[in-house]
Amino acid sequence: MIHPRLLTAAIIAATFLTPVLPVRAQSIADLAEAGSKREIETVVRNLLKEHPEIVRDALLALQVREEADRNLDRVKVISEEASAIFDDPNAPVLGNPEGKLVMVEFLDYNCGYCKRAHADVMRLVEENDNLKIVVKQLPLLGTESIDAAHVALAVHKVAPEKFPAFHSRLYTSTGPVDLARAIAVAEALGIDPGKLRPHLLGPQIAAAVSENVGQASRLQLTGTPVFITQNDIIIGAMGYDYLKGKLQTLAASAK
Repeated sequence: MIHPRLLTAAIIAATFLTPVLPVRAQSIADLAEAGSKREIETVVRNLLKEHPEIVRDALLALQVREEADRNLDRVKVISEEASAIFDDPNAPVLGNPEGKLVMVEFLDYNCGYCKRAHADVMRLVEENDNLKIVVKQLPLLGTESIDAAHVALAVHKVAPEKFPAFHSRLYTSTGPVDLARAIAVAEALGIDPGKLRPHLLGPQIAAAVSENVGQASRLQLTGTPVFITQNDIIIGAMGYDYLKGKLQTLAASAK
């Protein structure tokens, strides 16, 4: 018996590909109306044997449609939670704190894609003195990432002016970023580890990370990096040119 999902995919594919397969698509519709289950399955099997690529195309089309639906939901969340997302007092900032072009980045210090995107982000910051990057810690890759996120937020509390350098050094370091490495980087920048400990042990930083995780869940994010503006969401390390284009669109819409 053919799997229901494959049957659905085949019917959807036939619908999308009616210029290519009008006869078979019509055959499925006619047979369905006639209620001939066995003949329907035969037609579907033959269709899949002769054109197996339509299953792939149909599933890709379904993924695109589902992603479009998710993006509509995300836009709604961004609108409803704009203040908490873009004006989070617990979130460190890169670039101009008073910048009118605001982009939020959800990141994990052990994420290779985040590391790749970091150079693109810093290049944009250097080129645009009106850009504000709000850094949202989203440590999805285990306890090492959680510890690094907590140290980053503690650095932001103790020495916010040193956060950009701390942030960049974590991304340019080699090997896993864990508690020891994060503390060592902070100390190398002249930050007393003793001043970080009360924040690491207190509830505020844990609450801030928890809020980021909650926002990510409501935005249906499952990985990092993710970039958010008032009118867009960019998932993954898409490269400098792509991010620059999105910022140009944002700047144009703000005029």
